[in-house]
Amino acid sequence: MRVIPVIDLKGGRAVHAQGGVRADYAPVRSVLYGGDDAAGLARAYREALGLGELYVADLGAIGGERPDFEVFRTCVEEGSRLWVDAGLRDGEWVEALHGAGVDTLIAATETLGGGDSLREIVRRAGAERVMFGLDMRGECALVGEGSVWRGERPEALIEEALGAGVRRFLILDVAGVGTGRGVGAPGFVRTLMESCPDVEIYLGGGVNGRGDLVALGTLGVKGVLVGSALHDGRLGREDVHEAGSKTHSTSAD
Repeated sequence: MRVIPVIDLKGGRAVHAQGGVRADYAPVRSVLYGGDDAAGLARAYREALGLGELYVADLGAIGGERPDFEVFRTCVEEGSRLWVDAGLRDGEWVEALHGAGVDTLIAATETLGGGDSLREIVRRAGAERVMFGLDMRGECALVGEGSVWRGERPEALIEEALGAGVRRFLILDVAGVGTGRGVGAPGFVRTLMESCPDVEIYLGGGVNGRGDLVALGTLGVKGVLVGSALHDGRLGREDVHEAGSKTHSTSAD
């Protein structure tokens, strides 16, 4: 199982996401790095933890602003491999994100226009570069205002994504982000893994410590997003590598 560190990006700086209330996010404070510039934090993930693959949530872009391509380019040039949620609503930014070196595009339900928009993104980017982001609060999926899907239950959204050719899924408990309350797999995850053994499932939102990593690894989840537990030291280099992390390190172990 892979541990994927998180950078929540706002105004070009890394912030501490907590509970999904984005207006209240403060600059990140981390035992790994003394600043809040995104490139420096990405460097700390690589050098301190050996984790060169990371997830970036561009909060400005999710809110409708232009994606922060300069930050993406800098992180990639320094050696990070990026998954980016840039608030994709349709295929508008696909080529530009590719040009900035982004490896994986997160097409998330919170901003997507619907199933047709997802299919457009897959057509332009290729299914292998797209991860479907199922944003949730509790048992309910979060979908964009005015979006058009065949159904809004999590299972219906996943079925539509499968039909679009997507085989990687990120299920994110938005309310759990930064809370440390623990992360579990919704009931439909096991069913999905059993019925579609070729899919990759990643989870995020509320990782508390090593116990969560062990439980999710046992379940067969492909990977988990982690932010706060790395910043406050609950999880360190030994923990993430004992969890079986597949890393893209720029430093020797």
